[in-house]
Amino acid sequence: MNDELHLFEIVPAMQNSHLMLKLDFLQTLLKTASKSEKPYKNADFVRKIGFSFNNQYKTSPGLSQVFRGAKSIKLDALQKTLNNSKFSWNDIEKEIVYIKAGVRRGQIKPEFPIVIGKELGSIVGHVLGDGAISCRDNAVFFSNTNISLLKEFALNMEKVFNIEPRIWVQEKKATFEEKSKWKKRVKSLDEIEPGSPVGLFYPKICGVLLNKIFGEFAIGKNKRITEEILNASEEFKKAAIRAFYDDESNVGRNSGVIRLFQDRKEVLESIKFMLKELRINSKPMHFYVKKERPRFYFNICGLENLSKFEKAIGFTSKEKAEKLSIIIERLEGSKFRKLCNGETKAKLLAIVKKNNKLISLREIVPELVSISDKTRWNENTILKHLKQLVEEKAISEEKRGVKLFWFSPSNTYNDSLMGKRNI
Repeated sequence: MNDELHLFEIVPAMQNSHLMLKLDFLQTLLKTASKSEKPYKNADFVRKIGFSFNNQYKTSPGLSQVFRGAKSIKLDALQKTLNNSKFSWNDIEKEIVYIKAGVRRGQIKPEFPIVIGKELGSIVGHVLGDGAISCRDNAVFFSNTNISLLKEFALNMEKVFNIEPRIWVQEKKATFEEKSKWKKRVKSLDEIEPGSPVGLFYPKICGVLLNKIFGEFAIGKNKRITEEILNASEEFKKAAIRAFYDDESNVGRNSGVIRLFQDRKEVLESIKFMLKELRINSKPMHFYVKKERPRFYFNICGLENLSKFEKAIGFTSKEKAEKLSIIIERLEGSKFRKLCNGETKAKLLAIVKKNNKLISLREIVPELVSISDKTRWNENTILKHLKQLVEEKAISEEKRGVKLFWFSPSNTYNDSLMGKRNI
């Protein structure tokens, strides 16, 4: 995906949307395309761009309204007008007053080219989390009780689309199953009492644009991480992961893990993939049954991975950020630290693969200590992991006398080097 998006790239998917252009430019455009001072009286031109023409009065009331600035123009009519002029969509970008999805209200004024950066990444991450794009009317919605996350979403929507939300406060539900009820509308997030459930609402044009740019990633409850999201910049993906974790994760101060929850397994698999791109390892996925439906989750744990997560991604939620900081400080201050499941095995595999010879347990342990000197290495545990790697055919094992040696099947080694040395 490109780092910038121009208007001409989204026009094909937005033919029913409307643009209001600066009046001087619009009139020049219509005059040039129609080759007349009063384009709305040119019957051939009027019909060519899709407006109706009143033969009795020799005029087009609809185009007349557009020409006077009293009405916006549909994108498909604008496209036909451009085809008969010297102007292009790049010229149009500079003259936009607003865009809307139809004749009704709900106007935005994005700055073109739209930058596919951290602001849009955060918006997409929150929509995948506690947000939605309505399958009925494409309106964008985000709900949360955390005022910092609500302000983050509102600020980024303002930066990208130049629009403010309609803000509604919900009544607090006694049970999860109880249907939400909207209590009142407020003008500012600063009016909200801490911990109140709040919904931010945005017009149809925002949802249309987001799904056009990112490949229909959110239609009602059907959410997915598309190729467009996976191929976006690292800055975008970091912001998307951060927002998603702010909405959907739990930081266990006692357990020392970050756990991410989600009903959609495919979404979690894509998040794991993006974390791997950032060299942040996560644990295998598991699930439990909640309300007769599987709910999936996976953990990030261990000092190395938690530190990488804090540095590369982090949290906007102050509570989660503080918990993560406490966990990392505790792990860094420990005399000994426990590695996350799978971490020991991964380190053993790397050690065996890098040695171009048979390697013994006595040689492996010092290398493990050099990698992590704050871990208490147990030889029986090491042997157990080596056995698993052999069973998985990741490495091979050879016995010489009473001694065991390991090597990588992809490596060659000089057998004469072994000799009869004492191991």
